[in-house]
Amino acid sequence: MTTFRLADQGRILGIPDWNAELPVAFTSPITGMSTAVIHLQLDSGAAICVAPSNLATELGLNLRAGAPLQLDGVGGTIRAYVHSLRLHIGGEYYDNVPIAITTSSDTPFLLGRLGFWQQTSVSIDNIGRTVALVRTGNPPPPPLDIGSQPPSGLPPPPNANFAMGLLAVFAIGVGAYVILGR
Repeated sequence: MTTFRLADQGRILGIPDWNAELPVAFTSPITGMSTAVIHLQLDSGAAICVAPSNLATELGLNLRAGAPLQLDGVGGTIRAYVHSLRLHIGGEYYDNVPIAITTSSDTPFLLGRLGFWQQTSVSIDNIGRTVALVRTGNPPPPPLDIGSQPPSGLPPPPNANFAMGLLAVFAIGVGAYVILGR
């Protein structure tokens, strides 16, 4: 088990706000390149992990080689491309985690559920202000096969023109975004 302290985010409407910011290093199975540790917000409402465009640059990835997604929401529309990456968190490795890397450098890093939560149990203790990760023993999902099938557990896209179909709702700041494979 790996335990992290919840970070004090200040107050919202006078109520203390705590959030899990986990130290994560990414590795690309394609290039073998890794990042320095980056602090990601654990977002239980995010179906998929999200990252800014500079992650692709740092890992030597061709951003547009990933499965395309369009992120639509209150803040507007942005394009993203999904890549399967390896995550290193607190001494544990999580393989084949889909990361939606956006075309913007302003996108926050979010640690969502797809691919990650299948490999770990997440326990949030709001009173003790900690989050604990425990490996489940489940195997990682298969790597994304861009252009064929979506990740296991999702229905096939309704149109063969989709590289991959994902439907998820997650919160970024005050806006809710809907991810639709295009």
